[in-house]
Amino acid sequence: MRKEMDKSQLKFTIDDFRAIKNAEIDLNGITVIAGENGSGKSTISKLVYQSLNVSSNFDEYVDAAISRDLRKHNRTFDFLGREYLSPKDYLLLKRYLNNASHTEQLSMFDENTEYSDVVSFLKEKIGKRIESEKNQYRIKKILSRISESYVDDDLDSVFDLVNDEILSAQKNALALKKERSIEIYNEYMYKYFNDLKEESFKIKEFGENIVDINNNKLLPIHSIEKVFYIDSPMLLDVNNTTIQHWEDLHNYIRRNYRNKEINSKVGSILKEDIIKGEVSVDEAGYNEYTFTRKDGKVYNLLNCATGLKSFSILQMLGKSGAFDENTLMIIDEPEAHLHPQWVVEYARLIVLLNKNLGVRFLIASHHPDMISALKYISNEEGVEDGLNYYLSKKYKNSYMYTYKYLKLDIEEIFTSFNIALDRIEQYGKEH
Repeated sequence: MRKEMDKSQLKFTIDDFRAIKNAEIDLNGITVIAGENGSGKSTISKLVYQSLNVSSNFDEYVDAAISRDLRKHNRTFDFLGREYLSPKDYLLLKRYLNNASHTEQLSMFDENTEYSDVVSFLKEKIGKRIESEKNQYRIKKILSRISESYVDDDLDSVFDLVNDEILSAQKNALALKKERSIEIYNEYMYKYFNDLKEESFKIKEFGENIVDINNNKLLPIHSIEKVFYIDSPMLLDVNNTTIQHWEDLHNYIRRNYRNKEINSKVGSILKEDIIKGEVSVDEAGYNEYTFTRKDGKVYNLLNCATGLKSFSILQMLGKSGAFDENTLMIIDEPEAHLHPQWVVEYARLIVLLNKNLGVRFLIASHHPDMISALKYISNEEGVEDGLNYYLSKKYKNSYMYTYKYLKLDIEEIFTSFNIALDRIEQYGKEH
């Protein structure tokens, strides 16, 4: 059952950023933001996603940063191995490199990590094979590209300097994890929002800003461990992408897919009533998704209807253990590509996932059926107290918007929708 949650537990504020003049929004149940195109709904979604994702997966972000720094070492070591090692020793080197570069190894950085083994191995094997001054000088020049070493040092000393630099990088990673330095947070936030100012965006939990500037620290989020951002069902059509939140979702499913049951009621509705089948991840390692219809016919999910893909994402996340009270789902226009009947079914799943598993939602929508269905189904299921609506409104005569808190009063949202009907009537009269 959904846990009772403090209404002020998790809140974000945005001031004077892009199209947003001001927004102060709670994230403690089902939060719905509505408004016209260009009013900043997607900006809100991306800011919240990136910020919570870095906080919740801080150690992994540190590992990724250090991994990038050490990638040049891998390339250099591989080049030296191909040039100067026997075929047998080169194969051993590749094994070392694969172990040292593996994500699970990176997440366990310490002074004994395999990179020290790589350097020791190269130092021993190359040292035995290379005697000419010309080759020694060439090797030192190559190593100097990744090191602060000097080519006038002897070869053993250059290897030692390289090893010291690797160990220093690893110790830095451990320190960053322990201190939760905002250095990593800022690196990723400003990569995607290079026009963002520190004072423009804040996320608070229990009233405390998670970005502690005074102490140079990113505080951990206690109520959110997993965050997903879905802005298009077409994300399933792309296996390798530069869109981070798409890649994050793919990776989570591939790492965690265990064909689990989401929840007996939610799982049954999805499988039996809506998509009438089941989606699975190809276990042969080809990173493909298949859809098995109730009559036994099997299809590549990429060839299925776009609306079906929308529900398939939820089913696969559920089977990967994604849904619980520590999960935030950010969904941008979930109604896109859905038949009106399926819009209502999607709203029903949102409500049931919140009620039965405690999943939180941030929904951006401007579809009357989605707005209405969430309210009325929440009321029927007894979770209306956790539902909150916000509406973007023009700030004076500018191109910026403020977000007004409506609680459950959706009439103002529908008034904004009626503008379209007024224009239809207006344009009809012109002829």
